[in-house]
Amino acid sequence: MVIRSERKRKSYLGNRTRGAGDTKNRRGAGCKGGKGRAGKWKHKKVKYAAEIGTKIRQTARSNDKTISLFSLNSYVNGLLINKIVKEDKIVLDFKDNKDLNDYAKVVGNGNIDYKVNLKNVKFSKSAEDKVKARGGSFEWAF
Repeated sequence: MVIRSERKRKSYLGNRTRGAGDTKNRRGAGCKGGKGRAGKWKHKKVKYAAEIGTKIRQTARSNDKTISLFSLNSYVNGLLINKIVKEDKIVLDFKDNKDLNDYAKVVGNGNIDYKVNLKNVKFSKSAEDKVKARGGSFEWAF
């Protein structure tokens, strides 16, 4: 019995995997891909992100939820169709309006077709220009 196992052991000498088959076998981690921190630069980046380090964003980012002039225009269209407001005096208060109080800023994508007065909302430069070109205005009353 001992002779057979000794012969088998000697036959594996010089063999890279020593009877284990592929080099991926017998790692001891199953499907995880290696022992310890193997793959921390490749397939385990998320697990070791704190150790590797993350990139720091250099520019300031705003978390304000925005609404475009295009969406605002369609909202005003709906108000006019349902006769909730009159076309000569459209005042949208973002603080009191339950449909608009989620939004903190108006951006200038699209166009506005009506003279609107917007209250309690931030605005971009392009949105301000387009609203004022129609005769509307912005008011900030916080």
